[in-house]
Amino acid sequence: MTIKAQSDVGIYSAEQGLPGSLLHWLNEHKSHDIFSDPQWYQALIEFKQQHEAPLGIKFYWFFVLSNDSPVVAAPIEVKNNKIKFVANFYSPCSELFYDRETLNVRQAWALLLSHLTYLRPGWLSFEMFPLFPEQLSRFKAIALELPVTVFNYNFSANYCSDFKDFRTYWNSRSSRLRNTHRRRTKQARQHQLEFQIHDVCTPELEADYWYIYQHSWKIQEPSRCFIHWLMNWAGEHKILKLGLLKIDGKPAAFQLWLVNGKCGSIFKLAQDKRFDALSPGTILMEHMVRQLSQNSGITKIDFLLGNDEFKALWMDDKVLVSGAEIINRSHVKGRLLSMMYTIKNWLKGMNRNTRNGDKYD
Repeated sequence: MTIKAQSDVGIYSAEQGLPGSLLHWLNEHKSHDIFSDPQWYQALIEFKQQHEAPLGIKFYWFFVLSNDSPVVAAPIEVKNNKIKFVANFYSPCSELFYDRETLNVRQAWALLLSHLTYLRPGWLSFEMFPLFPEQLSRFKAIALELPVTVFNYNFSANYCSDFKDFRTYWNSRSSRLRNTHRRRTKQARQHQLEFQIHDVCTPELEADYWYIYQHSWKIQEPSRCFIHWLMNWAGEHKILKLGLLKIDGKPAAFQLWLVNGKCGSIFKLAQDKRFDALSPGTILMEHMVRQLSQNSGITKIDFLLGNDEFKALWMDDKVLVSGAEIINRSHVKGRLLSMMYTIKNWLKGMNRNTRNGDKYD
């Protein structure tokens, strides 16, 4: 059901679904085959509605139109006069849907921000995460053209690695990692090892996943529903790779990869703490990279988000990822909020420099 329809925008409740023509448009104009798929966002919205969203938050699909045809679209959550791009800890990236034949990405974002008044008159702020450096730079450039101010904050980090083949990749790993893998593999071979890589999730595999997860160091999930959806959705779209290592017949380590073209994205991994002495996660990781490189042809590994130190052992590149709140200075409260953030950031800088021994006149 359309909540509001004007010559330049279309706003649809996420609970009601979208007309087929708009869903088709989204599928034709997504920025990432996996993490910008409309089904991805719909599943994320349903999860947030069930487990995260406090009272008063509404979810929409927001379209900017030109001659009654979409040119920009975004999944949006709204509470009072604050707007957010739909995301949570499952989101490794966020980007608009837009018509690349008529707009570049900077123009698309400027168009979206300039039309938010249709969604929420007098909107105060628009928040988005995660943002990679080029995305943050884009917002700051847009802020020079629109009456908005961008305040960014540290959010996470992305580790990834590009390589020619597995041999090249493995030889470029640190001696620390290769020696650890060699020692732990030698110890583990005193037991019965069973490696599995699956393209489709079964109830038995999902049970093994949660068994390992519950016995790992991981913070427990608020719900299993999103991961359940993701495993089945990825299997249907033939991008799923579930890696399992059993030791003496018992599940010891599990990895959930999404393989799209030449890129393998590691979405979830865990190992049973009771097998820590054998480092089953390390053993399985080497096996997954080797097999997916040789059999699926991947030449890039993406650890997605998470500033875990161990990732640096496996990856070559690290990029800091930000979040940003864009304040609407057309709103009197926005000007006050912008001033407050500016003062707050200035005081943080003063405290940081004072701790470093700097003196101020």
